[in-house]
Amino acid sequence: MMLNMAPPVLGDDPVEYYDHLLSALHTVGNHLGLIKSRKICKIDRSNQQWFDRNCRTARWSMRKAYRKYKRLGCPEALLQTYLEKKKEYRSILKDTKTNYFNNLQEKFRNTHNSGDFWKAVKTLRTRKSRSCKLDLDCVEKFYSVRYQPAAEAHAADEHAYSGSYDPELDGEITLTELKGALSTFGDHKAAGTDGVSYEFYKGLPAIWLRFILKCFNLMLSRVSVPSALAKIRTFLLFKKGDESDPGNYRGISLLNTLLKIFNQILLNRLQAFSLKNNLLPENQNGFRKGRGCQDNIFVLSSLITMGTRAPKSKVFIAFIDFLRAFDNLNHEILWKKLASKNVSARYINLLKSLYSNASFCVKINDKETQPYSIGAGILQGDVTSPILFALFLADLDNFLEGRGLRGISVSGTCDVLSLCYADDLCLVTYSYVEMKRTLEALAHYCETNDLKVNHSKSAIMVCRKRGSVPRFYRFCCGDDNIAIVPSYNYLGVTFSSSGLFNKNATVAVGKGEVATKSVQGLLYRVRNGPLSSWLKV
Repeated sequence: MMLNMAPPVLGDDPVEYYDHLLSALHTVGNHLGLIKSRKICKIDRSNQQWFDRNCRTARWSMRKAYRKYKRLGCPEALLQTYLEKKKEYRSILKDTKTNYFNNLQEKFRNTHNSGDFWKAVKTLRTRKSRSCKLDLDCVEKFYSVRYQPAAEAHAADEHAYSGSYDPELDGEITLTELKGALSTFGDHKAAGTDGVSYEFYKGLPAIWLRFILKCFNLMLSRVSVPSALAKIRTFLLFKKGDESDPGNYRGISLLNTLLKIFNQILLNRLQAFSLKNNLLPENQNGFRKGRGCQDNIFVLSSLITMGTRAPKSKVFIAFIDFLRAFDNLNHEILWKKLASKNVSARYINLLKSLYSNASFCVKINDKETQPYSIGAGILQGDVTSPILFALFLADLDNFLEGRGLRGISVSGTCDVLSLCYADDLCLVTYSYVEMKRTLEALAHYCETNDLKVNHSKSAIMVCRKRGSVPRFYRFCCGDDNIAIVPSYNYLGVTFSSSGLFNKNATVAVGKGEVATKSVQGLLYRVRNGPLSSWLKV
């Protein structure tokens, strides 16, 4: 077996080693039929989904018998042959259709996670595929304004951070770490830009895993990520508006599978380091194990209830949206913040190498744009991106508290001034003057950290039991005003200035009605299945 043979990879240069390793993996994968190139084929959508090859063959035989019967003058013998073929065709149709819906019901009964469920639902839907209406030249003009072509990119900042060796972050990667990283990736996921799936890497014997391990340790020791490993392919998904405007599309990035495995190891190390040293503040609940949106929703609701309990008391909430926060993050400020948190120099320099060598191209139908360098922002689709952004904003509370700002008092010694869920920021104060001071401090923080507030999507909500908002209330962050609103959708929940959730209930009922109508067709296609199948839909 080829998998039991050692791959022919030599050398200690990370770039050369990776090229040889990938070539060996592709050779074995192609030989075993585990790596397949995608082919664009025409799909026949004129028939029902249950109409398979057996049905087509039976239909062809029936029509052939009919044509022969008509061509030879309609003899009685051929008529009987045709009628038999027709009867056989109808029998096959009935059996195929019955088996199709029986299998479909079985799929719904056996779904144990969201992936299996939506895979079963996908077989019921008959939406036609949509081709991208954008022109390649138009997309290149759009991205050339925002990103520098990789061929014209200046040399990366040669400044390298120096510091002591940290075994927790810089130690040699072990086979246990590699296997642990592989176990975090589920099956049936899309292959990366290298064309290799996670299942392929999971099924490799130990001898091949050790060669991958050597590749990772070479990158770690040489503090160098090969540019071929950091190539990203971006696909555009239409949101709404004019289909000819590239700004109305959302980019979905596809990374190299091996890079995601390597970065998962880096993430595991950084998470353990952050937990041990309390690098992430208590107010940040985004992308943290054991925490979620419900934590921020519960805390904010409780603050409104406690803050408006006394007569004539108010709670001022600023819902802040940063403009393209993930795309515009300043790399140099990020590296300095990591260094200030005692993240090792080698770890920071490795991230710098990744970002300086990373490039992406946009795929439009069967064509690709020129590659662009990533001069700002964090990598979309990379597992380390959420924690890097959280660490970037980790000093916000200390920045605000250092200016004497106060939030809502929960106990005698605890004030809640802000809540974060990734880039969704929520500032909470007890008075009009305090909120204005907080917004002024936030504007200074944004200026210092090269961030911008999206004023059109940010809002202020003044929570109170009764009465109207005074007309003289004005709020601004920087030079632009922020609107005062009676309600705001925060993390999927509609908060009202009254502190009640009547409006949220109305919105939830409306969403339920829309969802019910959208699944009516699916329920019909499941046919007379068991109640368990209907309930899962």
